[in-house]
Amino acid sequence: HYSQGHTPGLMLTEVEMPGGPVVFCGDLIPGTPWVHLPITMGYDRYPELLIDEKEQILGDLLRRGGRLFYTHDTHVAMSGLAQDGNGRYQATDPLAEVIGLQD
Repeated sequence: HYSQGHTPGLMLTEVEMPGGPVVFCGDLIPGTPWVHLPITMGYDRYPELLIDEKEQILGDLLRRGGRLFYTHDTHVAMSGLAQDGNGRYQATDPLAEVIGLQD
């Protein structure tokens, strides 16, 4: 995955795992609060584009049972993903640390 919204050319690595893909979110989704689509950072280069990119990546991961690995969340290293009845994305099944990921 690539993002042009935070920093042009930002690469988000995806690792296929038996339990579903894991995406290293980098600065596109640096922590659980940013899973909500309209939440962006003040220094994102193209915030409207970033929201579209997040929607595409999150929708794809949700369909494939993917998980998110966060770079800047002090409490959650990785989480699952869900969408509530209003269509809002949210982090689920948070893990404070990831050691020896098997699935």
